[in-house]
Amino acid sequence: MGRLKSLIGMEARRLLKFPVLELMVIPAVYRAFIRAQDFRYSSLKIAYLEAAGSSPLSQVFIGSNIIETCIFGIIYDYEFLAFIYSALAALTARDISNGYMSFLLSQPFRRSEVFAVRAALTFLAPSVAFLAPAVTSLIIVGGPIIMTANPLHAALLIIETIVLLLYIFSVSFSLAFATRGTFASMISSILLLYGLKYASAFKGSSLEALFPPMSLVRFKFSIYSMFMYGSGSWIDLPWESLLSPLAISIILIIVCYIYFTRRLEI
Repeated sequence: MGRLKSLIGMEARRLLKFPVLELMVIPAVYRAFIRAQDFRYSSLKIAYLEAAGSSPLSQVFIGSNIIETCIFGIIYDYEFLAFIYSALAALTARDISNGYMSFLLSQPFRRSEVFAVRAALTFLAPSVAFLAPAVTSLIIVGGPIIMTANPLHAALLIIETIVLLLYIFSVSFSLAFATRGTFASMISSILLLYGLKYASAFKGSSLEALFPPMSLVRFKFSIYSMFMYGSGSWIDLPWESLLSPLAISIILIIVCYIYFTRRLEI
């Protein structure tokens, strides 16, 4: 356990030293503040509904709307998230090329441990940086209103957000191993993530159901219609829009793990 703590400390200091952490946290807090301003509409709507004698369905709508604006709203920061994850993953490519990874593996650490710690920190740092301010603003501004949201609807919105973060991370992280160069890793990740987004944004594109953020937006509208208006059923939901990016992410992470632990020569 002490060895693992030492590894986590070493990796955290290397990955999150100035100005990396600041470049994640400051924009994340700012974006959370901007999204919090959108709650004003929901707050005014709640006051109006209460004065007019609102129905339980209206209360559920407002609660879900607040969670959607705050948590799922992170999806509209896709380009910035792609940049952050690409930059952070490129540090792994740098460490492979400059010999640091070779030094790390010469220490009493197993390859599986090094991979797990590096992957976890690379994924969690931006995720926590964006989710923590979002959840904080949700609690402060939303207050007890969020308790009126349909729990299944809220859970699916949160799952969608996590899938988005996992997808961006897995693509960036896998390209770090594929290129093994700092600049090449960062540029290729940004180009691929941006390219897939804009390719899937074309109306009628078959990629729309497969790649975020369009696939997740598509899924969001479907669950919104089902929970709010009773349109469709669980079977009718476009599950491929949620499961495809999740499957892509899991496969890429497994491939990276196998490559790092068994094939990577440093």
